Amino acid sequence: MKSPSLAPGIGKSLDRRVTMAETGTCIFRVSLEPELYRDIELPADQTLYDLAGAIV
Repeated sequence: MKSPSLAPGIGKSLDRRVTMAETGTCIFRVSLEPELYRDIELPADQTLYDLAGAIV
């Protein structure tokens, strides 16, 4: 059975691995509509109470 072919260029980047540095920051993206969103950024050691305060 023949494997399905991919469009040119697709699959080449699957072998690449990107390593990101640990920042200690959590970023939450809240979206109500595709073009309307809010990013909330908090240090990773904060609590859910702190997250609620950042939302308000």
